[in-house]
Amino acid sequence: GVDGPGLRYVGRQGTYTLKVLNDGAAPTDNVRVMHKVPEGFSFVKADRGAQYDPATRILSWFAGRLEQGQSSEIHVTLSADKIGEFTHYVRATSEQGSVSDAQITTAVEGTSSLAIEVRDLDDPVEVGTEAVYEVKIRNEGSAAAKNVALACELAPGMSFVAAQGPAEHVSENGLVSFRTIPDLGPGQSATFQVRVSSTAAANLRFRARLSSE
Repeated sequence: GVDGPGLRYVGRQGTYTLKVLNDGAAPTDNVRVMHKVPEGFSFVKADRGAQYDPATRILSWFAGRLEQGQSSEIHVTLSADKIGEFTHYVRATSEQGSVSDAQITTAVEGTSSLAIEVRDLDDPVEVGTEAVYEVKIRNEGSAAAKNVALACELAPGMSFVAAQGPAEHVSENGLVSFRTIPDLGPGQSATFQVRVSSTAAANLRFRARLSSE
C-alpha cells in the first residue's frame, strides 16, 4: 500500500510511506517494490537503500524476504513542483510471481507570497514641507493573492495630505486605509503613494501593514 498527503503546495515537500505485507500462507522471497513518481513531483530522498532512476522516474526498493504475516515499509520524500492532480503508482512483486498494485492521488496547489517595500521619496523632510511615501506590493508566489489590503499608519507629527493607488482610500485618525484589491496574480505588483506633511522636528516613523485572504 501507499500512504501520503492528499494536498501539497508548490515548492513544499511531502513524505510517502510504501508498505508491503505478506498476507499469503508461506514465506516469500525477493520482494521488490516500485514507485512511479509522477511528473508533478521530483525525488528528494528515500530510506532503506531504495534507488531512484531519473530517466524512468521509478524508485526501486528491494525488501527481500518476508515471512508469513510480516510487513516492511520505507519512506519516500518528494517535492511538489507543478500545480495539478498527480497519481503515484506503486507495485510490489515477489519471487512467486505475485503482483500487488496501489495508488494515491495528490493535488498540488499554488500559494501566494506577498512582499512589501516602502520608500521615502523625499528624505530628509523639513518641518512644514511635504513628503511622499511609496508602498509597492508584489506577489512573488505561484497563485493569486485574494483580497489584498493595505493600511498605512502615520506617526504623530505627520498630517495626511493625499494618497493615490489602484484602490480608493479612507484617511481617519492617522490611518490611511486602501480598499481591498480582489485579486493580485502571480508576478503582479501594485504601487501606492501617500503624501504627508511634517508638523514636528523628529524622527517620524511611517508604517505600512499588508493583509490578504
